[in-house]
Amino acid sequence: MRLSGALPVVAYEAARARALVGDHARALELLETAVSGGFSAGDPAEDPLFAGLTASPEFEALAGRARLIADPCGTIEEHGQFDFWIGEWVVRDSLGNQLGTNSIKRVDNTCALLEDWTAGAFRGISINYYDPVEARWEQHWATPRNIMELSGGLIEDGVMRMHGLNKPFNGAPIAMRATWTALPDGRVRQVFEQSTDGGNTWVQSFEGFYERSAPDDGGNELR
Repeated sequence: MRLSGALPVVAYEAARARALVGDHARALELLETAVSGGFSAGDPAEDPLFAGLTASPEFEALAGRARLIADPCGTIEEHGQFDFWIGEWVVRDSLGNQLGTNSIKRVDNTCALLEDWTAGAFRGISINYYDPVEARWEQHWATPRNIMELSGGLIEDGVMRMHGLNKPFNGAPIAMRATWTALPDGRVRQVFEQSTDGGNTWVQSFEGFYERSAPDDGGNELR
């Protein structure tokens, strides 16, 4: 049960006090209370007062739970699989003509990536996130003309693929497949394909090459 207010912190400080005097059993009980209550202020394994508990499997399990609460995006490896797409981009065709721009940012403390793209007079957004329950990536588009819902995951390192439906507001849904590939020169190739025969054959409907419009200094979180 998650405790309200300052109670998890109080339990954590009490656990530190009991660990300081060598009462490890009581320290673990109090640490369990803190973590179960939602304590998220740090990693107990890095707290020197718990040095005498680090060999305990129970302590390591509690520390792991605390890390997951404090930093779910950093703790679950899959949340970083699409990081190669993060950045500020100019999008070009295969001949180098500019098609538009795209901004991909990590939304702070949500584990999600927010896409904000422009192509001429058109603009749209998408929200992208890893679903640990379904063990897959999700992408949800919204534009003035359509919505699109895709899901999938890495097919190899640096290659993300998702399938789903494009749902135009004035027509029938269209089966879609999207692939993002991190290229050796730092660009990202994005390809959209569509199928009208249940996925037996696919026809390319878009190809874009992402070039960074400015150095990515790591300050790309949306707060």
